[in-house]
Amino acid sequence: MHIESIEIFGFKTFVNNTKFILGRGLTCIVGPNGSGKSNIVDAIRFLFGENRLSLLRASESSDLIFAGSVSKEPMNVASVKIIINNEDKLLPLKTPRIIIERRIIRGKETKYIVNGNDSSLQSVQEIFKSSNIFGLTHAIVGQGRIEEILLAKPEEKKSMIDRVAGITDLRKRKEEAKKKLEETEDNLAKASVVLSSVKNEYDRVLREAKKVHIYYSLMSDLKSLEEKLYGLKLFKLRRELSSLKIGLNEKKKEETGIQEKLLEVKGQYEKLSSELEAKLDVFETYNKKREDLTIKKNKILNDIDSIKNLIEIKENELTEQNLRKERLLKTKSYIYSDIENNKKNLEKLKEELLQVENEENILKSQFTIKKNQRDALEEEYNRFNEEIEQRESERIQIERKISAFEKELEIIKRRSFELEQKIAPLKNLIPADISKINLELEEVNKVIEEKKKVIVDKEKEIAVLEFRIKTLKNILDSATIPSFKNGTLGQILGINKNLFGLKDYFEGVVVESVEDIRKENAKRFFIDVPLGDLSDAQWGLKPIGEVIGIDSKFLLGIYYTETLEEAIEKFKALYKKIFIRKIVTGDGYVVLSPFEVEKSSGINIEEEHQYNALLTELQSLKVIVQNEKNDLNILDNRRRNLLNELNLAKDTERKILEREKLEDELKNNKIEIEKFEKLLTDLKNERAEKLKFKASFDFSKLSSLRSETDKLKDEISKLSIKKREIELKIQNLENENNDLSKRIESIDRDLIEIDKRYEKILKEIEEKKNALNNEIALLNESELELLSVSKEIEKIKDELNLKKVEEGNLRVMLEKLNDEKESIHGVIEKIELNIARIEVGIGSIINELEEKGLKEAPVSNELSEESLKKEIERLKSEIENLKPLDFTSVDKEGELKANYEEKKVVFDDIANAKKELEKYINELEHTIKEKFEETFNALNKHFERIFLEIFGEGEAKIEKILDEFSEVKGVEISVRLPFKKKQPLSVLSGGEKSLVALAFLFAIFEVNPSPFYVLDEVDAALDDENVYKFGKLLESMSKKSQLIVITHNKQTMEKADILYGITMEEAGVSKVVSLKFA
Repeated sequence: MHIESIEIFGFKTFVNNTKFILGRGLTCIVGPNGSGKSNIVDAIRFLFGENRLSLLRASESSDLIFAGSVSKEPMNVASVKIIINNEDKLLPLKTPRIIIERRIIRGKETKYIVNGNDSSLQSVQEIFKSSNIFGLTHAIVGQGRIEEILLAKPEEKKSMIDRVAGITDLRKRKEEAKKKLEETEDNLAKASVVLSSVKNEYDRVLREAKKVHIYYSLMSDLKSLEEKLYGLKLFKLRRELSSLKIGLNEKKKEETGIQEKLLEVKGQYEKLSSELEAKLDVFETYNKKREDLTIKKNKILNDIDSIKNLIEIKENELTEQNLRKERLLKTKSYIYSDIENNKKNLEKLKEELLQVENEENILKSQFTIKKNQRDALEEEYNRFNEEIEQRESERIQIERKISAFEKELEIIKRRSFELEQKIAPLKNLIPADISKINLELEEVNKVIEEKKKVIVDKEKEIAVLEFRIKTLKNILDSATIPSFKNGTLGQILGINKNLFGLKDYFEGVVVESVEDIRKENAKRFFIDVPLGDLSDAQWGLKPIGEVIGIDSKFLLGIYYTETLEEAIEKFKALYKKIFIRKIVTGDGYVVLSPFEVEKSSGINIEEEHQYNALLTELQSLKVIVQNEKNDLNILDNRRRNLLNELNLAKDTERKILEREKLEDELKNNKIEIEKFEKLLTDLKNERAEKLKFKASFDFSKLSSLRSETDKLKDEISKLSIKKREIELKIQNLENENNDLSKRIESIDRDLIEIDKRYEKILKEIEEKKNALNNEIALLNESELELLSVSKEIEKIKDELNLKKVEEGNLRVMLEKLNDEKESIHGVIEKIELNIARIEVGIGSIINELEEKGLKEAPVSNELSEESLKKEIERLKSEIENLKPLDFTSVDKEGELKANYEEKKVVFDDIANAKKELEKYINELEHTIKEKFEETFNALNKHFERIFLEIFGEGEAKIEKILDEFSEVKGVEISVRLPFKKKQPLSVLSGGEKSLVALAFLFAIFEVNPSPFYVLDEVDAALDDENVYKFGKLLESMSKKSQLIVITHNKQTMEKADILYGITMEEAGVSKVVSLKFA
């Protein structure tokens, strides 16, 4: 299995669809920093299911999608796709190629597509689980991670070894088993509780059922005795009932007479009651009317109080309006006073303003006089100044000329000095003979060209010879290097050359017996059996074994001669005397008998001689060419010397000409120096004259006038400011008076409004007082009407009292009759009650008999009720002692037994499951320790071997760190570099750390290899020597796994089978700019 290609589209900086075709070996990706190389590693991580944004070098998932650049819009989707060669069927899918793609859409979840069908991360993980890609963090080593692996904590290194050993999944299974064991223990505890509960219930029901059976026996005896007791009670009650019925009839006759008299008195009472009710209705009517009048009166009183309150509010409002009016009038008076004060202040300010204006006019007049004087003097000064400026301008021009002349003079002097310095070494130069040197140089060049022509011709001849030699060598090599199969004579003897007619012999299979011939599939066989002495050297023939340097019994009977003629002659003379299988000749023939000859279709001796002759000729030509080249080198040296002499002569001639020019220039410079020195003297005199004129003007008078006018100007300015301040005060006072006038107008408006409001309130008070008088009149009327109704009510009350007295007398009579009737009726009721009681008792006893399923037993006077009751109580006591009774226990007994047995089976099953889980956990623990030890030892072995391959000497091992229970809690790497003491890893140099980390990492690769690895700049800290060692590791690893390496190192690149270059097309956009297949 290996990755054939990776396609990246829209992922980070890869905006366009970018395809990387990968080989089985080493692929290198190079490019400048920031070009996006590491984004390829992020893309591979992303494809294989990495969701941790920190490892993908992103802060949020949208960072994985191209974010846009100056010329390109942001994208909304990114995808990474790989095509995997699965011809070896390492992955569980049956297709020879698997296409896996992962897409991410901005703002949405990612999705997987496998061979064109939608899939999920879990499905992809299942595909790769068997190939050590998922779960092995060491398969992809990110930028800067190499030293982190080395300097990781011991616990982290142990976790890495656990993942390499496949222990992580075992630990997961162990934890799952422990959780399941905990669940099983919980279930067992629950089952135990349930079983105990069922057992207790079952035992309880058995006890209850036994009590129920005893109960039924006692109840049968109780029934018999109760039937006798009930029969005795019925006999007594029936006898008493007959006596009571006779007494009842007598009392009922006496009750009938009292009833008739009671009806007569009751009629009189009802008539009187009817009259009394009529009077009460009239009383109620008048009473209701009085209540209505009282309510009306109260309402009128409330209205009067309400009106009085409103009048009081209005009067208070009148008082408030008067107070407000007084305040406004007082404020108006104050404002009038302020206006008068302001007017007085205005008059004063205007007077002050007039005084200031007069002072200002006087000063302005003085200023004008002084200014005219100053202007006249200024004009005179300006004219003088113009003259000064003109003279100053002329002086400046002179100064500039002086400065320029001085500089030019300095330059000429400096140049003269330089000329003298240059001329000094050139004074003793003597011209050389250039024509003679040129003549000799032409002769040397001519000889060189002739030599070069000879060399070219000879090299052409050498090329032709080399081509012919190469052709003949190919023919010889193809004819003389056989390829023998395993088990053949040629393979066993290690043949490395051949003569025509022997190849079939060497390809024959060697067997130990005749029977083996039938088993092998070949045309020729050699039987490996001992033979006697068949030496035939005495006959003048050379055995082939001697010729080719191999002593083998299987070559007996095969001979060698130089020529065909010699072979035929020997064959004819000796074939009857000695055993001859064939004779091989040096000129390409095989003699099979004196009458049969086979000719070679391959190389013959002449071609081999020709090959040797050509080699000799080639060597001779190469010697000639070398001699010519040596001569050419000598001539080249002579030509170079002549060219140097020629250049020296020309340089000398040029310098002599230059010397003459310099001498002429020096002479002219001296003349110029004298000229400039005279001009400078004249200009300095003229400058002194110009400076004298400037001092002739008297500036003191002008300065005095300027001072006076400036002083007057300041005074005028101060007065102007004071005038402005006075004007501003006047303006403020006028504005204040205007504001006060407006305020008086506002107050006048408010006073008018107050007067209007005052009149309105007075009118409202008058209206309320009228309403109050009306309400008082209504109150008087209501009181008179209420008095009349009250008198009528008193009259009705008196009539009602008389009627009630009469009613009371009749009620007393009725009560007396009723008492008599009740007394008789009470006696009757008692008799009836006793009759009813006895009948109820009889009925109750009969019902009890029916309810209890008893029958009335015949009784006799000899039976004692007390003895029956005592016996019944005894039986009831025994029955009571059995209670409480569960009558369902008899039915539940069988059901609970089955339930108990079922729960017992469940309990036993859970207990057995617990034992199995404990056994499984112990086995997993043993497997984990065994796998860790196996992986740890293998890793240690490979780490030590790779460390020595890299460093040549030293020590390296991985050591266990144990906890207090002697369990491995972590591992640490311990190294001793060549010629050094053992040191902590943290003090190693960057390159040493990288090499040790690489040794550890490649040891992991050896222990648990992955089909491919991605390494991002892991060689960054290595120097050239160590990069070479790293390259050897890559070469070795690329034979076993596919490697994708991001690097800046040239030596690493040279190891690549495929090389890609990445650059930035523009800021934020990566592009593949080069592709090279090794």
